[in-house]
Amino acid sequence: MINDLCERKIIQLMKIDGSRLVEVNETTQTEKICIAACENDGYAVRFAFNQTPAVQMAAVRKHGKALRYIHNPSDNVATVAINRDSYAARYVNKPGENS
Repeated sequence: MINDLCERKIIQLMKIDGSRLVEVNETTQTEKICIAACENDGYAVRFAFNQTPAVQMAAVRKHGKALRYIHNPSDNVATVAINRDSYAARYVNKPGENS
């Protein structure tokens, strides 16, 4: 049902309840939709099919520990996550670790 809505309506919905990103299929998801979802609920990043740098940043700015669900975060994203919540350091891969 969500997938039948226009992008503007989906963004409005994501701003209210970002966790509903799980209901948006891959062909309907856009970066704007994912950013709106992650700005509302950083943990929604785990449902983003394309975790662009902007989507990743929106997620960790909301919840530093959302870093746990980000695939291959940049150093900048990891730094922002740790500054937001020092516990996020647990989710930073160290050289030589397997992912």
